[in-house]
Amino acid sequence: MTKKNEILLLDDRDLEEKVYIVRGVQVMLDFELAEIYGYTTSKLNEQVKNNKERFVGEEFMFQLTAEEFRNLKSKNRIASWGGRRIPPHAFTEQGVYLLMTVLKGELAVEQSRKLVWLFKKMKDHIIENKTMISGQNLLTIAAMTEEHSQAIKRIESEMVRKSDLSDFMKLFNNDLNDEEVLILDGEPFKADVAYQKIYSKAKKSIIDNATNNMKLYHCGASSKDAGKRITTISRIMEVDVYKSSIQQLLANPVLILK
Repeated sequence: MTKKNEILLLDDRDLEEKVYIVRGVQVMLDFELAEIYGYTTSKLNEQVKNNKERFVGEEFMFQLTAEEFRNLKSKNRIASWGGRRIPPHAFTEQGVYLLMTVLKGELAVEQSRKLVWLFKKMKDHIIENKTMISGQNLLTIAAMTEEHSQAIKRIESEMVRKSDLSDFMKLFNNDLNDEEVLILDGEPFKADVAYQKIYSKAKKSIIDNATNNMKLYHCGASSKDAGKRITTISRIMEVDVYKSSIQQLLANPVLILK
């Protein structure tokens, strides 16, 4: 801590390190401002209190919460902060400018000039970075936006909408809830009715496109009873044994279901 009327001469780097981000804005803390201006912290805050009508509102000054102060100390690890228990007051850029008018005297003139220059420099840096980002990354952002748009279109094209399920939703309006149901030609049918429609269209055989291999199954009941009773369907592993029977069945007249 500097003595009264003793100014602390700081270079640009020292000043920049005393600017922090709290609540999304750049601030300087009362005890470090007091050190810069050659005041004690209590004397600086006394000057602010005597001119409190100028510092109304958080856009000028606010006191840090205990948690905010702990976070600042943990991030910056400054040894000189260790003994401070009471959270300090934080001055925004506008608050620092007001403070310059309160702390009058020749002693503070040079430091005020440095602080004005510091905030201007930091503003220019932010503006330059914004320009750089918008210039160099504009094409990248545009490409990413186009990619995201195409991805959204693909998702929409594959999305099942409520209108696409209108026929299926009929199941909940009909008396099919407790029945075995098949969707045939986009419409719900009772299983036995659906099988009858399928079989009535077949002339010689029915091909199941869901499998790539020829398989033979034995059905323990007539397919006309589908959905009405429990039926055992077993796969026949030794197909050759049944070839003669199958050939004989194929030679029979066409079966027409009525």
